[in-house]
Amino acid sequence: MMQLTQDNYRKEVLESSKPVLIEFSDAPALPEELAAQYKLCHVDVQTQAAFAGQFDLLHLPTSILMRGGRVEQRISGRRTAEQWARILKTD
Repeated sequence: MMQLTQDNYRKEVLESSKPVLIEFSDAPALPEELAAQYKLCHVDVQTQAAFAGQFDLLHLPTSILMRGGRVEQRISGRRTAEQWARILKTD
């Protein structure tokens, strides 16, 4: 899982040809099964607090799905791989 910072945000998210699922939390927890369809990124909210603050987070963990540089969906809370598949409508 890519560690996302202010410095690599443009390259890893805005310029990505693949949809990006960004997790904001203290420790990565997104299931690796999602990596087949999404670029998985993690923002450590403790070390990247100012950067994370730009995303108006109300709860932790929060994940944001982005396509083409735009926020498509926000998901709060930890989920199992099966729950993620239903939320994101993956096969």
